[in-house]
Amino acid sequence: MTLTAEPVARSLTTPRASTATARDPRLDVFRGLAMFIILIAHVPGNFLALWIPARFGFSDATEIFVFC
Repeated sequence: MTLTAEPVARSLTTPRASTATARDPRLDVFRGLAMFIILIAHVPGNFLALWIPARFGFSDATEIFVFC
């Protein structure tokens, strides 16, 4: 009698449709906002850099990523 690992391998590699979840668009909005703030903060000579949240004492864009 020989044992094969084929059924186990099949069960581990088959994707499960029930565990897939949809992306939350709210997280994408906040990630995009954080990326835009980082871009504004790193462009030299940009007049919008005076209006990023870190200038007003709030957290900067990296904390948005940690929050997400």
